[in-house]
Amino acid sequence: MPKDPFSLFAYFGQEANARLTLAYPSASEAERFVEFRKELRLNRKTPGYWCAVLGRDSIHGRCIGGCTQIFDGAVGDYHVWQHFSKDDPKEQSRHEISASSQTPARSTRKLISFFSSTGSRGGRGASEEDENGMGDLSTGPPGLDDEGEGGDEGGSTLRGSDLEQMTQLEASSSIDLRRPCQGYVPWELSGGNFLMAYPFGQHGVSNLSWDASTTNGGRLFSIRPKCKVYLDEDDIRFSCEHCLGLEYSPELRRIVERTIDPHEVATSPLMDSLCSIEVMGIRRTNMREAKSENWLKLQNMSRRAVVMVKSLTLHKRLVVTLAQNDLPKLRQLLSASLKHGCSGENAAARRRPHS
Repeated sequence: MPKDPFSLFAYFGQEANARLTLAYPSASEAERFVEFRKELRLNRKTPGYWCAVLGRDSIHGRCIGGCTQIFDGAVGDYHVWQHFSKDDPKEQSRHEISASSQTPARSTRKLISFFSSTGSRGGRGASEEDENGMGDLSTGPPGLDDEGEGGDEGGSTLRGSDLEQMTQLEASSSIDLRRPCQGYVPWELSGGNFLMAYPFGQHGVSNLSWDASTTNGGRLFSIRPKCKVYLDEDDIRFSCEHCLGLEYSPELRRIVERTIDPHEVATSPLMDSLCSIEVMGIRRTNMREAKSENWLKLQNMSRRAVVMVKSLTLHKRLVVTLAQNDLPKLRQLLSASLKHGCSGENAAARRRPHS
């Protein structure tokens, strides 16, 4: 394993190293890397997670960290998950093995010029020709030594390693070595729950000093002062100092503290526009449960009211019938009430206080 195992995962690994260092300040690098492997294994079906690991909008293309794996159009998130993680977090994944084996070896030979080196040997003169009458094409001009002046040893041989280093130097001069700023993600929201827990509606109400992006799992970028967008070539950090300074913003701290307990926020009088998607989901569930409970209570109260009205009506009619001494009608009322489930004891109990 290389000296810095997080470097095998490019900028995503460097960001994870910084985040885990804050979360586990007393842990060693090996212990933090084991925790990082566990996170990779757990995020099998998290939407957009593997695009964030690869640092692009699609999983198709060449792998990162020097790995030779190429993901074609038939590859899905499951194959990328199997490539980057293993069941045992103490074992190396296929990506780590491939990326570690592709670490370029450094040459110990020192170049003096493009056409000579400390280990070069003297070339053959123009009089030494091959069978076809052609001289050695790998030699420099005859009669020139390493200093470019006439000499007795002849030209120096240009070796294959020199050609390879020349090609690398020429290619590196045309590559943009600047790295994009990765923004800032509070450690409370760094577990892949940023998009659900962060209140994006806050930006439409308050004049905040940062902006929120939903790409690559969600990130925050400073706008006052403005994010540098690209880091300097000698900057080893994964974000610029303006975005990293958001960690000490009191306003951002207050917003993040509301995301720790979403159930408490859901029962608070906070406006819906300042709540996250997770809090809104909890509020909707609570409203549905409350609506169902209130509906049942209303139905029970309605039934009790109907029974009470019927009982009062029967009692009133019995009292009127008794006052008129109308026995046939009294017999008819009692027969009808008993048929509908009203007992004689209840009728007497209701009539007794008025007697």
